Amino acid sequence: MNELLDSLTINGQYFLFALINFSIALAAFYFIALKPLGKTIAERREKIDKGLKHAEEMEEKMTQLEKDVEKKLEEAEARTKEMLNEAKKEARSIKDEKLSEAKSESTKIITSAKERAAQEKNKLDSKMRDEIDSQVRKVLKELIKEDPDLNKKIIDNAIENI
Repeated sequence: MNELLDSLTINGQYFLFALINFSIALAAFYFIALKPLGKTIAERREKIDKGLKHAEEMEEKMTQLEKDVEKKLEEAEARTKEMLNEAKKEARSIKDEKLSEAKSESTKIITSAKERAAQEKNKLDSKMRDEIDSQVRKVLKELIKEDPDLNKKIIDNAIENI
């Protein structure tokens, strides 16, 4: 065991030389590999953080856009309903107006027809009276020719009725 310990003895010169070599290698490794690797990792972390932040912003914008689209759709639906209601009101108004015009026109036509019928009736009555008067005169002329006293009786009867 002593041999083992003697073989493991640390030589100060070798140890110092090994320590200096290790420090130089470690420094070189740090400056050549670790520092640029750390810088690259930091840049990537920064890009990833920016990307995540950008993704969150985009998600917020997307959510806001979805809300805006939904709001606009609701507004459009409300405007559509309003326009439909206005169109229905206008259609009812036009319908009522046309019905009123039709009733007015039919009343005018009926009134005009009644007036023409009354005029025709008056004409026919007038013609009938004239015809009856003419026929009565003819009959009376014939009767008076046949009976001269009848003329006096007719005149007396007419005077009494007056």
